[in-house]
Amino acid sequence: MKRFRWAIALLFVLFLQFAYADSITTFHLSRFTYVFGPNEGGDNAGYGFAGLGIYLTGGGSASCPEFCLVGASFSPGMSLVPDVFVDFESSQGYVAIGGHTYGDVTLFVSSITAGRFTFPAGGNVPSIFRVTVPASFGLVQGEVPNVFFDVRIPPGKLVLTFNYYPASNGNPASYWFSKGQYEGQGVPAIPEPGTIGFMATGLAGIVGLIRRKRVIDHLKT
Repeated sequence: MKRFRWAIALLFVLFLQFAYADSITTFHLSRFTYVFGPNEGGDNAGYGFAGLGIYLTGGGSASCPEFCLVGASFSPGMSLVPDVFVDFESSQGYVAIGGHTYGDVTLFVSSITAGRFTFPAGGNVPSIFRVTVPASFGLVQGEVPNVFFDVRIPPGKLVLTFNYYPASNGNPASYWFSKGQYEGQGVPAIPEPGTIGFMATGLAGIVGLIRRKRVIDHLKT
């Protein structure tokens, strides 16, 4: 009889776990972007999410000590795995869960995992080096008052731009990070009225943010 009671208790606990997992709303995006610039202490990233029941834009910090921290440089021939730690610090828009629309939205930290690449030999004149590597965005978890939800971003690619400066005045040839953008193919969906304008406004803000965070001109140092 005791074993039977233990079995019932175990089944009840498992039921609660599965019920909780099933109760989490998961959003699959149809449109999204994540753009970031050199990190001078935070506030160097912007994002836009859109899908069935979710429309969010905002800013935050992208941390990647190996390459996007201001002052980090790379020599021709070096290899890099450009992983990124993502911190969503602000959001505007809404999510719809269970028939309710919430405007007070919090997104938790996530990350971007990307493939390795090697910096080319460069040349004798300043230039721009752009590289595209396969990448995946980690699960983004969020919260509205007393309700949690998940946002799944499809695998895609990370497009990185570096400024190349040849050797001069005793300084070796080097690459300096300028801009990064995560791109991917979202789940097709019919946009609600105002979605296009909503996303365009968010992207315009992102572009302005990146322009203000451009890396210090290496040639002037």
